[in-house]
Amino acid sequence: MEDLKDLKNLVKKLEIETDNEIQILQEIGAKLINEYEIKVGDLTIRPLLVEAYYHNENKFPDISVHAANPSTAPTYELAHERQKNHFGELYVHFGKKDGLDVVLSNGEYYLSYLIKNALINGEFASQCKISEILCGKCNKCNNAKECIFYGEPVLYKKDTLGNSKIVYLPRKGISGKYACCPLAALSVDKINKKEYAFTLATGYGVQWRIAVYALEKTKNMDRQMAKEIIKEEGLYSSSIEEKYWMLAEETLKD
Repeated sequence: MEDLKDLKNLVKKLEIETDNEIQILQEIGAKLINEYEIKVGDLTIRPLLVEAYYHNENKFPDISVHAANPSTAPTYELAHERQKNHFGELYVHFGKKDGLDVVLSNGEYYLSYLIKNALINGEFASQCKISEILCGKCNKCNNAKECIFYGEPVLYKKDTLGNSKIVYLPRKGISGKYACCPLAALSVDKINKKEYAFTLATGYGVQWRIAVYALEKTKNMDRQMAKEIIKEEGLYSSSIEEKYWMLAEETLKD
C-alpha cells in the first residue's frame, strides 16, 4: 500500500476538513485519473471521468451517496457494507451492470469514486459497460454481494504518471444540496475525441467539450485562437454558441 500513501494522506486530510471538502475531493479525483489504474484479473481500467461520492454525517451529508440511504433493501445493504472502510477495493453496484466504484474510505464514513468512463485494456467504456465487462470476465457469483474480488486491493500506481489538466463539473443526474458542486473530474487531453461518448451532466455536451479543448490548447484562453484551432482541426462544423464559450471559460478558471 506504499504506492497509495499520497491518496491516503488526502483522505486523512478530508476526514478532518470542515471547509474545503470539495477541493480535496477534486484533488483525489485528479490523482485517480492521472496517477492510478484499477487492475482486476487481466483487466486494466484507467479512469477518464470519475465522480466523487462522500457522505460523512456531521460534515458532508451528501444524500446522493448510495450508502446514505437508510433502506435495508439488498441494493443499499451492499452499499452500506462496501462504501465504508474498504480503501483501495471495489464496490460493484447491486445491479452488476449499473457501474462500479473504487472505495477510498478508511473509517466510519462513506467515500468512493464512481468510474463514469474509462479505458479498459485501451478501449473506451461507459459506466455500465465497465461493470458489465468486469462481471462478464467472471460470472462466478449470483449477485454483486458475492463478488469474488471483494477483499482484494485493486488500485495501483501507473508505471508512467499522467499530467493532463483536469477539469471539474457537476455530477450527472444528481439532486439535493450538492447537486451543483463540481465533484466530477475529467481529463482534458481526451475531451475532444468524438469516439469517446463521455457521460456528462446536462449542458456539458459536444460544444462545451470542444470549447474547453480549444481554449486550453491556446494556453492563454484566447477565444479567437481557439476558434482557429477548431476550424483547422475540423472539430465542429458550426459556430460554438456563446453560452458554451462562457461555460468553458468558467470551467478552465484555476
